[in-house]
Amino acid sequence: MKKRLFKIGVLAAVFIVLGVLFFQIHAKLEDKRIIKSNTSFFHDLPLVGLDSSIIDLVVISKPVVLILFDSECSICKHEALDIKQHIDDYADFKILMVSIEPLRKIDDFANKTETKGYSQLIFAHIDPKIAYSYFGAYSVPSIFIYDKQRRLKKKFTGETKAETLLKYLAKQ
Repeated sequence: MKKRLFKIGVLAAVFIVLGVLFFQIHAKLEDKRIIKSNTSFFHDLPLVGLDSSIIDLVVISKPVVLILFDSECSICKHEALDIKQHIDDYADFKILMVSIEPLRKIDDFANKTETKGYSQLIFAHIDPKIAYSYFGAYSVPSIFIYDKQRRLKKKFTGETKAETLLKYLAKQ
């Protein structure tokens, strides 16, 4: 009798473990589906500009290059400097440099890379919780290219040259 109860207990434990694993896998797949859905269209995210004002994304009627960056990221710095060298080529686009860091650090980054003040380039802060719920776990730099209709056209992760972005944007 004890052996039978033991076997039933083990079997129940196995089913519980399998059930928990199934729900964890299902939750991760659902998170990936939501993130893919979120990033497939450029939403009006609550972004805060360097002057502490909310950025009105509705008025942007150009294709958008959204770059998630971190001021401590050397690749991000190289990309910002590369974009600066090609800034005139981005006249028909908006570049949003977005970070979860405090505005002070974002502003320091913009000043150090001498990319502050260009009309094509907007630096912004996004709340970390919103960034995670929208983009999921992401690496920096992550680049999202959206067309005029706000649909995702291409995503890049890691180092991406300005020339590569421009070649892709020329197809828009």
